[in-house]
Amino acid sequence: MKVFVYGTLKRGHGNNHVLGDSTFLGTGETVARCRLFNSGFPVLRPGDKNHAELNRPVRGELFEVSEETLDRLDRLEGEGRMYFRFTKFIRLDDGKVVKAYAYVGGSSYWRGRGRLRLYDIQNDRYVWQPPYRAAS
Repeated sequence: MKVFVYGTLKRGHGNNHVLGDSTFLGTGETVARCRLFNSGFPVLRPGDKNHAELNRPVRGELFEVSEETLDRLDRLEGEGRMYFRFTKFIRLDDGKVVKAYAYVGGSSYWRGRGRLRLYDIQNDRYVWQPPYRAAS
């Protein structure tokens, strides 16, 4: 099954190891216009019809994962509480559109957890990039 990741699960980032030996399929973005919030790590939320000017595609990476890996991802993401696993349409950079799971922040969990702020929009898309860290 396919999973779209947009934050710490991307290649080269802190939680990518959870994907184990999953197959990287490419980069792309959500077809749906969404919002990406910063809570110290990214939180994907559906688009807001009352603030449509803030809705944008979200960039990320697509992986083919096993059932075992999907279970690990569900545990990491607090599936059913912090995040919910939904099917989203993802447009790959080659133009092909595929269906994939993506973890979307649950409203009841994130409501009242302090002020989330939107990530900066780059080239009319949300792109998560971790804060710069100086080499030690």
